[in-house]
Amino acid sequence: MTINFKYCYQAICLICVLLCATPCFAEIPSEASAALSSKKYDQAIKIIRGYLKRNPKDFNAWSILGVAYYHTGQARQSLKYLKYAQDKAASRATNHFYQGLCYQALRNKVFAERYFEKLSFSKNQWTEAALVELVMLSYHDQNTEEAKNRLKNYFIKFPRGSFFSKMMLVKTSLDDEAYDRDLVGYEKPNLDAALFKYSPLSLTNRPHFWYLGFSGGVNTYSFQAPKDENGKNVLVSLADQDAYLNLKTAAGIGPIKQGATSFISGYSYDQVWMTTSERLETYQKDPTDFAWQPFRTDLMQRDHQFYLDLKFEISKSLTAGLYTSRTYSKVGSSLAGPESSGIDESLPLSDETLVTPWVGFAPSKNVRLVAFWYFEKFISYEFEEISYKTYSFEPSSLPLSLGISTSINFPNIKANLRLDGFHYELIYNDPYLDNSRNGGMLTFSHTLFPTFEIAGSAGIYVDTYIENIVKSNSCRSTGVTDNTGTETLPQFCARKDNGLMFSAQASWGYTQFNRVFFAYRRVSNQNPSQKENQFEKNSFFGGVSLAFPSMNKVLKYIERFADRGLERAIR
Repeated sequence: MTINFKYCYQAICLICVLLCATPCFAEIPSEASAALSSKKYDQAIKIIRGYLKRNPKDFNAWSILGVAYYHTGQARQSLKYLKYAQDKAASRATNHFYQGLCYQALRNKVFAERYFEKLSFSKNQWTEAALVELVMLSYHDQNTEEAKNRLKNYFIKFPRGSFFSKMMLVKTSLDDEAYDRDLVGYEKPNLDAALFKYSPLSLTNRPHFWYLGFSGGVNTYSFQAPKDENGKNVLVSLADQDAYLNLKTAAGIGPIKQGATSFISGYSYDQVWMTTSERLETYQKDPTDFAWQPFRTDLMQRDHQFYLDLKFEISKSLTAGLYTSRTYSKVGSSLAGPESSGIDESLPLSDETLVTPWVGFAPSKNVRLVAFWYFEKFISYEFEEISYKTYSFEPSSLPLSLGISTSINFPNIKANLRLDGFHYELIYNDPYLDNSRNGGMLTFSHTLFPTFEIAGSAGIYVDTYIENIVKSNSCRSTGVTDNTGTETLPQFCARKDNGLMFSAQASWGYTQFNRVFFAYRRVSNQNPSQKENQFEKNSFFGGVSLAFPSMNKVLKYIERFADRGLERAIR
């Protein structure tokens, strides 16, 4: 007689731990057992945690707590308790099997295989299921030879096993070399749905997300500026510095899938308080003067962004989509600053519209290419001349702003490599600012530990300006008329800027919902022949954030197509 794991695996995995509990500890409260049996995992967690406060050395209970957390969609939290009890729990097989499931959910194939292989060589209630998971790991990696060897081992050990029919489907698929990514072995719960249902951070059972972050940073600038010395205009090096605090919130629905189409829609709010070195010096002279706080409320900037991301699945390896966003920015506050009297106004600052159609191609599981067409229109109400767009529909010309991104995952070392290439046409209200930007960026990220990640990037760009700049002196002059009285003919000077960008970041995600990060970024814009256009910007920043359903997922939603082509890093 065989057991149908599809319908009773949850009962087995939970009850078996209870039956194996050592007699020297009190039994798990009956309320917890009833909650587990009825799949009320949130209630079970609450009861077991209360029980463990009275019986902290009951490692069987700690193991059960880890299993319950897995079924609520919190694989990382589950691992914490499973590992704590793994050497002392009576049912070590159940503990190890769920650790394998947790690592599988976290996409750590190496550790998942380690636990499944250990179980597959032993004889326990999880041996067959562990061997099935090994087969499926090789199958979904399209490692045909390894999958066939593991499948052969399964048929030898379990010629009439509970998963025999599924393994026959795998065998047929391997023989036909037609991989089915929807084919699964051991039936596992939908962890995303479980998280929406059981997590106290969830707002509804429907797919949704939210974000709350607080950060701050310091920017230092160095640039060239003309100065009158002994009747001559010369360039001198100057420096400046400012600091900011930033509050960012976001919320949205999705991803919601209907057939081959899925979408995400959301809203984010940014609030930035700025300050300068002069303001900080004034504040330090008298910190008790509340009218002169270091961060100016009357210069507070607020950004409201609405966005929609559509995705269409054309085939198993080909997708297409459309991302669009609208951002409104205002500056000022009803709280007047000490520099002015009366009630300050909240004035519109800018309006930005972005439409980005894209196409994605995944030749393998760990490689993905995305090509996009970038339509952006930025309107500045403060300085109209810097308003720009990246497109034109005039019949005489059709400038294209395009980009391509290649992402390669290295699951064995928990790393990711991304290469971006881009070409932008930036059309300003002031024609002398029109330029085309070409460049690329290389980004590498590596997870050192399950909760600690480092990342670094390097980029290069070239800005070629369309219109020549008119100068009264030579093209290598400062652009300011000298006072020597010498008459010179105007010069038409071409402008081409070269830029470099470097960044480094370290982040600690102590849970799947929280993150602490610190980062540094340096942008250098060089023009050896026209040094007045040179500048450098160094940024040091960090912050803390909370997100649901997980930090990694939400950051992908709210930072979609951000910093493409270094444009926002420089503006």
